[in-house]
This record gives sequence, structure tokens and C-alpha cells, in this order.
Amino acid sequence: MDKNRTNSPRSQRIIQAAVYMFLNTHNFSKVSIEEIAGKAGVSPTTIYNLFGNRENLTIEVIKKISTDNLNEYRNIIDSEKPFPEKIKLIMDIRMKSASMDLDMLDKLVSTDKSLIEFATEINEKISIPLLTDFIEDGRLQGYIRKDLSDESILAYLEILSKSGTIYYRFVELHRDNPDIIEQLNDILFCGILNKGGK
Repeated sequence: MDKNRTNSPRSQRIIQAAVYMFLNTHNFSKVSIEEIAGKAGVSPTTIYNLFGNRENLTIEVIKKISTDNLNEYRNIIDSEKPFPEKIKLIMDIRMKSASMDLDMLDKLVSTDKSLIEFATEINEKISIPLLTDFIEDGRLQGYIRKDLSDESILAYLEILSKSGTIYYRFVELHRDNPDIIEQLNDILFCGILNKGGK
């Protein structure tokens, strides 16, 4: 797919419309090209001309959501907020994406070459340094145990990430019960957090 075409203002408007539609439905597989076109103010033919097919558009949407989320994470981590509040805000962002079709996402992320390359580059250049900064911030605020190495905490967070599909399905099932979701988040992080921040 031609990058110049997908980076044009019209393409970006389409991607933004698709992001909105995907994040605001419980099954983005059912969002049609026609609905995205209507939201973006273009014809369905324009979307096909620019992206080729729905899968290519979906890939660009995943990249956009991932990049936007990372920027939001950076803003939260760099803020002066208490560490537990930062965790809650980051989990809120992750939960925002939970309504997306996880089976389709898993398939695309594991089979599409451009997404695999994108994920690898993002992980090495942005995600790991971001997590390292987050861990250091937690230590400085007295919430993360000082006897744990960055490597062990990163491994722990990766394990949590790998079980993310199960987590987000659980969140989806219990969307109307925020207390149980908050308790689950506490349980997930109690392995690295000291009680009361001491």
C-alpha cells in the first residue's frame, strides 16, 4: 500500500473516523465501509481507492490507536500524578480499546508483516523505554519494591500483557461492574506494589 496515499489528509480523516467507529462499538467487525465513509464525509469508493480493502484500513487503525495510546501513556507518566492514579489512567486507556474484535486483532497482529514490524519497532524504541521510566517513577514514589530488577518487572508486565486477551474479555463481560474491574487491577499489580506506598 502506498504510504503517501495513506498519509494524505483525506486518508487521515478516514482513519480517524474508523478509529472513532471501532472504539465506540462492541464489535468493530460489524462496522461497514459505508458507515466509516459516512463518518469521514467521503464515498466508500474513496476508501477502497486509498486503502485497497477493509483489512488494510483496519491495520492503519490499529497503528493509529497504538500510537495515540503510547502518546497518552507518555503524558500520564510524565505528569505529577501519584503512581496509583497513573496506573488507573493507563488501565482506563487500555480498557477503551477492549471493545475491539480481539480475535480479529490477534489474527492480524500475528500474521500481517507490516504490523509485526510495527509492533517490534514500537516495542524496542518506545514501549520498553516508556515502561522503564514508569518503573523508575514508581520506585521514586515508593510504590514499587526496590529489591526487584527492571528486567523482572518488565517480564512480569509482559506476562500480564500476554494474558491481555483474557483480561479484556473479562472486562467486557463486567463492563457494568467497575468495582470488580478495579479490584482485578489491584490484584494484577499487587505483586509489584507495596501496600500504602511504603
